[in-house]
Amino acid sequence: MTALATRDVALKVGGSKGRVVLSGLNLSVNPGECVAIVGENGAGKSTLLRALAGVERVSQGAVFLGNRELGRMKARELARMRAYLGQREDVGFDYSVEEVVLMGAYARGGAWSLGGEEQSARVRDALLRVELEGYASRSVLSLSGGELQRVMMARVVLAEATWWMLDEPLVGLDIRHQERACALFRKHCDEGGAVIWVCHDLNWVWRVCDRVWVCDGGEVCADGAPKDVLTEELIERVFGVKVEFLTGSRGHVIAFR
Repeated sequence: MTALATRDVALKVGGSKGRVVLSGLNLSVNPGECVAIVGENGAGKSTLLRALAGVERVSQGAVFLGNRELGRMKARELARMRAYLGQREDVGFDYSVEEVVLMGAYARGGAWSLGGEEQSARVRDALLRVELEGYASRSVLSLSGGELQRVMMARVVLAEATWWMLDEPLVGLDIRHQERACALFRKHCDEGGAVIWVCHDLNWVWRVCDRVWVCDGGEVCADGAPKDVLTEELIERVFGVKVEFLTGSRGHVIAFR
């Protein structure tokens, strides 16, 4: 089993002379786990995710996938193992939905290497999993923000990577499609994949995730199962709001007092 791990990692924003947002990071994730990264705005969540995805260099320490250091892996080799979805992905050109989804096939020989019906069938399957069947020929410039976000998730699906690194993947989605996306994350993990994602809705963390990392005060101050970590006291300390847990037929719901 190949684990993803950090060893004494520190992260900066703003270049070499920027400020340290997180330090002393010794974290690990195994395939099969769904892990949420939570914390206030500016706490370093996206920076941590980019470092774990190999998109951003660490200022100290190293990130490892198995016994390989991410910083020493070639881009295509890394892309075969992980799919990364950043915040506010902007296509910028009048591509079709199919063309954008096929960008997820880069690591497996290039977007245009599959050919013919096999290529189209894989795109259709990925779009079906995000409930966008029939959209392949649509221009991405004609889509709503939520539809575009689901296209980007279809691109992640098509990549067939074990590791999904997702930065606020629920942004722009209505509640039905938030639930569908979370079910997709859970299914990927249950089939032996792993998902690490930045999330602002703690209720989804409760319902979907095996673990949660809480970023606060320049460190990951808590790491564990949501039921153990997301206490009323911790939420008040980190986010500055008072909440209470309401118990229903589907588990806990976090509500403001």
